[in-house]
Order: sequence, then structure tokens, then C-alpha cells
Amino acid sequence: MYCNYENCSDESLLLMYRLGIVLARDVLTVRYFKNRKKYLYSVVPNLTDVLDDWTYNEVFFHSYLQAENSFELGNGRFYGYFKLILSREIMKAIGKQLNEKRLLPMTSLDSVIDKNERCTLCDIVPSSSDDSDPKVFFSYCDTLDSLNKLPKKINKLGLNTAKDLVAGYSLEESAKRNKSSKNSAKMALYRFRKWAREIILTRTGEPVDSGLFLDPYMTNLN
Repeated sequence: MYCNYENCSDESLLLMYRLGIVLARDVLTVRYFKNRKKYLYSVVPNLTDVLDDWTYNEVFFHSYLQAENSFELGNGRFYGYFKLILSREIMKAIGKQLNEKRLLPMTSLDSVIDKNERCTLCDIVPSSSDDSDPKVFFSYCDTLDSLNKLPKKINKLGLNTAKDLVAGYSLEESAKRNKSSKNSAKMALYRFRKWAREIILTRTGEPVDSGLFLDPYMTNLN
């Protein structure tokens, strides 16, 4: 007798598997595996990026096998039972990962690294969230570019030229790298710098003419 297992409920597939129909188990396993990401977002919506894919897949299969072996037919739905186990196992894995990180050697940013100068890491490590930091601002620009949200007056040449100058290239070297003329690169850079100054001022309220971000460009324009 033909049976379309795809149309069977989770509980029916589990019952058939326990009666010896291995194909029913295959269908049920694939059904849950295909939706493993959906289950992750369902049970821990605020912690979805804590575990890497490899670790989560391992937790997922471990949870699924637990649910498959211990679920009592006739006592609720398999789906809900599985989610309870998955949620518990994910939290255990996250807890283990956090505990391992706590055991790693830590260095305080206030630790003195030069006794003569009383220099600390705070003095030499820039803020990772400062909009005037070139890396942070370029990341912001790259995101806009990937979304096709860069202003029309700002082209990729201006952005690439700015990156090159911060990296230490001269304007002429940058123009060659980007296959443009020196004048085109200089004009594109001027437009980018003008726009960047407006954006950073708007976002932070701080002028940027004497900051870390824009002045270094001027030293490489010749």
C-alpha cells in the first residue's frame, strides 16, 4: 500500500519509525533539519549569533535525537517537545562557550605597559566605535555601497582613493591602482572628503578638520 510520508504528521512518522519503517524516520529527520535555522530563531531570538554554524548543527542533532528517543506518543506534540529540548541544549552550549571565554587570559586597558611613560593600552588603542576612525567610517561607506545607498555625487573612485591614502599610497599611486587619471582621483577624493566631513559632523556633532580621519589625506595629495 502506497503512503505519502511527506503528508504525515510528525507524530505519525515517529510512530511508523518505531514500528520499523525506517523511511518514516528519514522524512522526519530531513523535515526538521531543513528548518533548523527557523528553530534557532524561534527558541533563542536574541542569541542567534552566539554559536557558530558547526556548533549549532551539533547541538541541533543532539537535541533531535534526545526528542526522538524520549518523546511519549499521545502526550502533546513532538514539535513543542523538541523545541523545549533544543532551547535547553542551546543555553547549555552558550553557557559553556561563555565560561571558556572567561578562562582566557585578559589584559586590562588600564594596565601600565611603559613604567617610564606611564603609558597604558587606552593611550594607544583607538575606540572601535568612533565615527572619525577611518576603518569605522569606511565600513559604514562599504555598507551603503553594498545597498546602493551611496549619494550619487560619491563614486567608488573617491571611496577607494580615500582608503588608499589612509593605507599610505600617494595620490598618483592610488590613481594607477584604480585605473584613473590623477586629476579624476583628486576630484573624486575632494567630493568624498566634503561628504565625509558633513556626515561625521552630523552623526557626532564634532568637527573633523583636525581629527584623525581627514587630515592624513592631505599629506599624500602630491
